[in-house]
Amino acid sequence: MFKKVTDGRSDQGRDHPVAAVLALAAAATVAGMTGYRAITGWIADVLLKADPEEYEETIRIAERAMAYLERGESPPGAVRVDEAYKARLREQIERGA
Repeated sequence: MFKKVTDGRSDQGRDHPVAAVLALAAAATVAGMTGYRAITGWIADVLLKADPEEYEETIRIAERAMAYLERGESPPGAVRVDEAYKARLREQIERGA
């Protein structure tokens, strides 16, 4: 689904494919992150822990989750992120951790 999106960014700063950027942002949103800082912090945290060999699978999972959301359904196994976790994540982001 995200592979169909055209990339309007200039060549400078295109470190990652637009499909990957959109899929990770969508996954962060599904995880309950709201706002630019929370989404980018969540993505950074996930990528720090990610196994490079699992990167493509992560993108596929995010794309499948987005397909459910586009239909107005919850993805299988979706969980809500509790407020305590969000607060800890916000603190880490603000500290620059």
